[in-house]
Amino acid sequence: MESERKQRRRALVSGKAFEQSHFLQLYPKIILLVMAYAIAMHWLLGEAFSAVKTVCTDLENDIEYFMYFAGFNFH
Repeated sequence: MESERKQRRRALVSGKAFEQSHFLQLYPKIILLVMAYAIAMHWLLGEAFSAVKTVCTDLENDIEYFMYFAGFNFH
């Protein structure tokens, strides 16, 4: 990715610390690809897993309780 050798990146702080901004340390092309991959994986995993909360009532004992089910959605 580089056409010539350069010195390593260093953070030289002069004055108060944390005044300087180092927003992106990687190239925008790489950052955007990594972010797109992370968004896609987050969405796919959210579609694959599901959790269901069921409210059950025992009428004889007048008790209400909850049941939780977690599972996978493979279609």
